[in-house]
Amino acid sequence: YKEGLDYLDLIKPEEINNENGSIYYGLLGRCYGDMAEYSSIPFFNKKYNKLAKECRIKALNLTTPGTFFNSFLKFYNEYKDGNLLTAEKGFKSMFNSTISNRDEALLNYMLGEICRESGKANQAIDYYSKATIADIQISTKESLALIKLSELLFRKKNLQSASALVKKAYDDALFYGAQQRKLQVGAILPLIEEEIMQNIEREKKRLYIQYIGAIVFSVIVICFLILTFIQFRKIQKAKKIIANAHGDLQKVNKQLVIVNEEINARNSQIESINDRLFEANKINEEYIGFFFTEYDDIFEKFNEFTSYIEKDIDSGDYAKAKYRLSRYDLKKEKDKLLNNFDTAFINLFPSFIDEFNSLMKPGEQIKIKDNQI
Repeated sequence: YKEGLDYLDLIKPEEINNENGSIYYGLLGRCYGDMAEYSSIPFFNKKYNKLAKECRIKALNLTTPGTFFNSFLKFYNEYKDGNLLTAEKGFKSMFNSTISNRDEALLNYMLGEICRESGKANQAIDYYSKATIADIQISTKESLALIKLSELLFRKKNLQSASALVKKAYDDALFYGAQQRKLQVGAILPLIEEEIMQNIEREKKRLYIQYIGAIVFSVIVICFLILTFIQFRKIQKAKKIIANAHGDLQKVNKQLVIVNEEINARNSQIESINDRLFEANKINEEYIGFFFTEYDDIFEKFNEFTSYIEKDIDSGDYAKAKYRLSRYDLKKEKDKLLNNFDTAFINLFPSFIDEFNSLMKPGEQIKIKDNQI
């Protein structure tokens, strides 16, 4: 700044007029403004800001009303006085199709400054970006917009873009030898690099944690697969046991079916035997009953016959006894007894004759006449 002030001091007061005075006081005000921004001592900071304001007022008074420089200085003074809304409206009203790229870059930079101080970081980034693009198009190396844009992008954690922009600003500062810009860039660049390194370390930690997590997850998955395989083997073994048991049950079931069939057949045989036994018992009962009936009848007749004979003999009537004996027909009684037995047999077995004839040849079959047994 000493070199800048010494250069401006070379201009004699009588050489300053209305044509070059606005430029002279504008540059002098810019120099004092940068010195106030650079100085960290409150006394000198206030002193330089006061001198910068006085120079801007002198420059404004020497400008032609209605020109771009006149309007810019007027709204710039409003900005420096803290009237941000008035300054913002004024700078926006200066945009038109006739302004140059340099003037457009200057307006966008000032709007970016106003938005940054108002807390509207996203809008400030837009204006700084437009100012930076315009500066690059006109090959402006002393670009404050580039530095301010990199600062905001750094705060937004857009480290890659911020790093590229601040390196470009540092290269430009080296190119035209601006010490203050190199200091500004030098203050930002280590912070960006430190943040990048911290991000790299965080990314390493994150990747390490992910790696450990992946290993733990892989171990869990492997354990799960092993348990699943063991359970699968157990299930397969259980299925095989169940299948074998099912086959055995089917065999047992078939055997039970066969046994049931045999039992049913035996039951049928037993029922048939029981029927036959029942029939035999019935025959026995019938025959025994018939036998006793016939026996009683014959026995009574015989007793009655013998009692009559004994009476005749006891009375000496031998002729009558002989007569009685001659009248008793033993053959007739025998035929009658046999006939009664045959009748009882046919009554017990009514189909006996038909079943017997079914076993004989047609010429050898027995034919029973009516009333013949």
